[in-house]
Amino acid sequence: MYQNNKKFKSVLNIKKSNHKNRFIDLVEARCVIGMSSMFLVAAALCRKKVISFLPVGNCPLPGGGILKIKNKEELERALKVSLK
Repeated sequence: MYQNNKKFKSVLNIKKSNHKNRFIDLVEARCVIGMSSMFLVAAALCRKKVISFLPVGNCPLPGGGILKIKNKEELERALKVSLK
């Protein structure tokens, strides 16, 4: 994902964390995007906007508070709504 950071730089502020404790970053995050990490569940429990982007297969995570996206177009629409 970070290799495409330049493509979305004008729209997104994507950061790669250097913290050992990801919850430090979670406090500042407006939206958390991942694939199927349990950290997405933690972010949802912290009432953050959470997007699981998994083009192939199904996201096995519990659905409460996690928006499950399967294609680029849906992701773009979800980001526009989530980052308002």
